[in-house]
Amino acid sequence: MKSVFVVVVLTVAVSSAAFGQTKGAEASADSLALAVVQAVLQTEFECDRALMQGDIARLEHLVYDGATRTDPSGAMTDKAQWIGTVREGRVKYVSIEREDMKVRIFGGVAVVTGIVDIKWQSNGRDNDSRNRYLRVYVHRQGRWQLVAHQATRIAQP
Repeated sequence: MKSVFVVVVLTVAVSSAAFGQTKGAEASADSLALAVVQAVLQTEFECDRALMQGDIARLEHLVYDGATRTDPSGAMTDKAQWIGTVREGRVKYVSIEREDMKVRIFGGVAVVTGIVDIKWQSNGRDNDSRNRYLRVYVHRQGRWQLVAHQATRIAQP
């Protein structure tokens, strides 16, 4: 969580420099930037909770209909395929722990990068991996939705 705070502070500092020149505008930009980053991170963690709880309705709400997911093996799935593995019980997420998260906002698009330690069960087998990941969110209809996910396994020494 410490790294999330640092990223938020850095994002706010960079964002405030990009907005307006007056102190009032900077304060307003700081508040706006912080609120946007917090909303994106909230969505990020809600996705994780929904995956671990097998909350299909919540996943349907948080993931954009045209979303794609590329796993560490390079396999690409669409929203229906990804959520279908959870719905059918073929994949059960046990734990998802994120670190070194960075959030970058580009208007109505947010890019989140970081490291994730993930444990899951697939067809009755326990699995775990440590991955670098990139997620793209889009702000539409008043909320952030996941549109793309890419994970790359970090080689173990």
